[in-house]
Amino acid sequence: MTDRITRKVIIDTDPSADDAVALMLAMASPELEILGMTAAFGVCDSARSIKNIMKIQTLCGREEIPAVQGAEMPLVRRMEFDDAYCGCDGLSQTGLPDPKKKAEPGEAWRFMAETVKRFPGEVSIISLAPMTNLALMIQNDPAAADAAAGIYTIAGSYGLRPDYENLNPRAEWNLAQDPEAAAVVFGSGIPIMAAGLDVTRHLDNSMMERLLAAAKEGKKTGFLRRAVQFNINHGLEPYSLLVDSAAVCLALCPEIVKTVSGHVMVETKGEYTTGQILFGNSGRFKKQGSQVQAAWDYDWDRLLDFLEKRVFS
Repeated sequence: MTDRITRKVIIDTDPSADDAVALMLAMASPELEILGMTAAFGVCDSARSIKNIMKIQTLCGREEIPAVQGAEMPLVRRMEFDDAYCGCDGLSQTGLPDPKKKAEPGEAWRFMAETVKRFPGEVSIISLAPMTNLALMIQNDPAAADAAAGIYTIAGSYGLRPDYENLNPRAEWNLAQDPEAAAVVFGSGIPIMAAGLDVTRHLDNSMMERLLAAAKEGKKTGFLRRAVQFNINHGLEPYSLLVDSAAVCLALCPEIVKTVSGHVMVETKGEYTTGQILFGNSGRFKKQGSQVQAAWDYDWDRLLDFLEKRVFS
């Protein structure tokens, strides 16, 4: 019998309900040693993000995990968000009570930097939010970038699978919120594994129906049902609540995806293309900083199995 491999991680997040499901999975997975969770602006401001991290930790009985507030705005742009996508609480009006615990003092990027340098080569970042906290760490403490083991993310669209409903290239949401930060991260040299829109666009609502049919009733399942109903009421797809869990599963079992290796350039100046990425493995692309393993196939059955057995059973 082989020992289970445990991976040290920090989760950088802007918790709406999709991030919440991903955090629930991470906290229920013994393969992950969660050293902290950092909050960024995103679907809501970072003040609500940090509160929502602590709400979800309380729901899961994991209040001991450090929670640190981070970036309040993009590196150079104005922050934009719309409560229509997440409700005034940032959590799809799911009714979780305010947390009793307090956030850790200090800044998220500094917490990240100190943590990855304390365990050089051992700590990976699961990125579920705009990449501003990561970019600030890289800019303010380059040694931290050298110490980081890698990044797992759902950010980006790599042009690896045709999407006949969206033929024109488009920017993935997290990258579009702070493309300058994404450019810093993808140019940093930190190894990146990404399950971008190429695979997450192939989720569908039947997967959520399957998960809810198998789920046992409880507080977490109640949260998921309320989030699904919020999406339905606001014209949003229920399957979108599964997207961020894809990044957590990359850290749990990288073999859940099939990938191609290349490098990324992030568009920061285009009038119509800001936030889009160019992905390739020849010529000028080879000179870019980070090696990116971009997914073109994903084992969604395995992700649903993880969620059913670990979170909603």
